[in-house]
Amino acid sequence: MSKPSLIFIGALLLFSANLSAQIATDGTLGPRSNLTPEYNANLDSQDYQIGDNLGQQRGANLFHSFQEFNLNSNESATFSGPSTIQNVISRVTGGNRSEIYGLIRSTIPNADFYFLNPYGIMFGPNASLDVQGSFHASTADYLRFSDETQFEARYSEKPLLTIASIESFGFLGNATESIEVNQSFLAVNPGQALSLVAGNLMIDEATLFAESGQINLVAVGDVQVLIPLSASELAQNTFGLQGDISLTMPQSKAAELWEKAQLSEEFVEEPVFGNIDVSGEGGGQVFIQAGQFYADSSSIFADTHGDTPGASIDIAVEGEVILKNGAQITAENQGENQMGQITINAKEALILSGINEKIAEIIDQNPFSEFEDLFQSASGIRTDNVGVGAGGDIQIITPFLLISPGLIGTVTEGSGKAGDIWIEAAIVQLDRNAMIEAQTVGEGQGGTLRIRATDALSLTEDSLLLADSFGSGNAGNIEIETPDLTLNVYSVIGTSSSQAGGGNITLNVRDSLHVTEDSLISAAAFGDEPQDSGGNITIHNSQFVWLDQNSQLLTRGFVGDGGNINIFTNNLRISNNSWIDPSSQFGLNGEIRLNSLELNENFMAKPLNFLDGSSLLNDRCAGLTIDTISRFIINIRDVLPPGPGDLQTHYLIFDE
Repeated sequence: MSKPSLIFIGALLLFSANLSAQIATDGTLGPRSNLTPEYNANLDSQDYQIGDNLGQQRGANLFHSFQEFNLNSNESATFSGPSTIQNVISRVTGGNRSEIYGLIRSTIPNADFYFLNPYGIMFGPNASLDVQGSFHASTADYLRFSDETQFEARYSEKPLLTIASIESFGFLGNATESIEVNQSFLAVNPGQALSLVAGNLMIDEATLFAESGQINLVAVGDVQVLIPLSASELAQNTFGLQGDISLTMPQSKAAELWEKAQLSEEFVEEPVFGNIDVSGEGGGQVFIQAGQFYADSSSIFADTHGDTPGASIDIAVEGEVILKNGAQITAENQGENQMGQITINAKEALILSGINEKIAEIIDQNPFSEFEDLFQSASGIRTDNVGVGAGGDIQIITPFLLISPGLIGTVTEGSGKAGDIWIEAAIVQLDRNAMIEAQTVGEGQGGTLRIRATDALSLTEDSLLLADSFGSGNAGNIEIETPDLTLNVYSVIGTSSSQAGGGNITLNVRDSLHVTEDSLISAAAFGDEPQDSGGNITIHNSQFVWLDQNSQLLTRGFVGDGGNINIFTNNLRISNNSWIDPSSQFGLNGEIRLNSLELNENFMAKPLNFLDGSSLLNDRCAGLTIDTISRFIINIRDVLPPGPGDLQTHYLIFDE
């Protein structure tokens, strides 16, 4: 036989061996063998039967050890064993990553399933799960138990086995491999957990679903670390992680799901899943821990349809959290308890940017306003309450928050209170149609919006900070603390209500407040009851307050009274068609109080021709009426007012 023929036969035998070694045990815990699948009519697949005889049992733990573990799209692997088993623990030691295109199944009642391959794991199209308990996949080097025993995953030697409970995944920090999930639908039973713990996580056009359960996504990078499995320990810190988590979805696919979700609210009962989804009767939790987290046109849902409390989304990273092109993080509450807490701690930055152009195109074909178009398709972080319970709060901690464009918002549509928004950062920048909003459209009280920016807060180009009410519930309040606050180009800080009372605005601005280029700070109430008063605006301890270029500081009432405007500043400048006004259409006007004001040439800058009265000399008296006569009056100690009717100026009071 010729040499080329021998080479061909050898290659064919090697290829055939690889085909027959989709799943092979390594001989450390049982017989070493290449498993042969059998046709399973119920599953309509070639099924690998993996019984407890292929592994070893210690107490409630069943251990398996594989040389290779791969599944094609028409294949399944069924694990079985006694009903006393609580944990099925598998490792892959052969040095190759596992590629799962088929079904991983366990028939052991309520048993949790652990799958470790330190050389990498890929869940491809058609990959799915059918396990009775929780499912945990990891590229960890070992599994650590409560008695400090370590089940090594990287070495094909006989491991130490234990009856103890599982505590954590252990990483040695040596080129930790990744887990990829590509076009898969991985789901566990209601109330169970789904964990992916690896060096990096890439989740592309896929869904992870744990109804009313828990999803843990952890990317460690190349660090030596123990990752606990308990929710309380996961929420404590980020463990100095360096890995990346990416959650991506094509804009066209995301738009299809968005349109389907709109139709399902009215016509279709079929659920629409987020890419990461713990929605259900309640109590669902998402924990994301990484060095960086990136979401592109994708979604994370923790919606509550019942009354079980505890739903939350917790994201903690050492670097940046980036939500791009319409990516969404949402928690909706339809129950009677407070739900849907969203917490993001990004130690470098939180960035929301871009819109989903495909969703924007769909909305353009329907009679929505441009305002709704933008925020339906923009990247966002939202909690929504439609029940009698309170909506979830949003808490953000980061040195740098950029929204350009995008939305961070809480809303209540029912009788429960809307959630509050608390942002703590060094710099907060809203640019190009960015919005942070606490809103009520029902009977519930609007949420409070609190921002503490230790360096600066800026709003530019149609950006909004709002606490508003479009229902019978009162608008919430806005509280801002920063040394430097700037609004320009049609930007707004405002509270408003259409059927109720307005909220208050409190600005603790240490150095400079600059409102310019048609921008506005407003507290308004348009309710038709006398108690529906406009909110108050208070500016504390500012060195400099400047309204410029057609900008306004307003409180408004309709039937109720106008709110008061209190300004504590060393220097107030109002110029170029800007003004301050606390009025009400049918109620009492509010008051403006300027405290500790230095009246100098900077109080109100005027153009050079301000004192030119020649245009008034032609007809100096004919045009004067009681409504057009202007006066500027200063009341201070030891000076009599001009007349009995002038004991107090109505709009302007200076307190010494």
